[in-house]
Amino acid sequence: MMTFLSKNGEAFGPFDEKQFQELRMSEEFKSFDWICTDPKKGWKPLHLSAPPAVPVFEILKLQLDKTFLVLCHNHRILVSGVLQDVNSEGATLGKISSHLSQSMPLFRRNSKVVLSILDSEQGQSENIQATVNYAIKSGKAWSYKLLWQEFPLLISSFEAPR
Repeated sequence: MMTFLSKNGEAFGPFDEKQFQELRMSEEFKSFDWICTDPKKGWKPLHLSAPPAVPVFEILKLQLDKTFLVLCHNHRILVSGVLQDVNSEGATLGKISSHLSQSMPLFRRNSKVVLSILDSEQGQSENIQATVNYAIKSGKAWSYKLLWQEFPLLISSFEAPR
């Protein structure tokens, strides 16, 4: 389990179990206002007078120093790329490669797609459903802003390097 803490509007972590227990025994722990053990569930106050919490997507900024490769398809068309600008609602699928001509976006607005998120370092993958919110053309390539129905567990469980 990875734990995140927040104080003064800034998120810290992730802390593994041992690091968290060490911090919890220190005086510094009293300076934190919020705790999060699951980005999908958000922050929980550590005391009654806690100021407003840091947005949950700040946790993801701490975590995503890693690149997640993605296969995206609608059961007819397949493209590959990487997740960018990840937040609690979705992400951008960028750096797309496809053998198909891309003068027009391959996926239309509101298209339902399946994302196979790959973590080649850990040898893990996860399939989730998403909706294409819109397509953006940059140079000759398209990127897709995707909204997921459920936040990917593979990303929320990723342990960032220290």
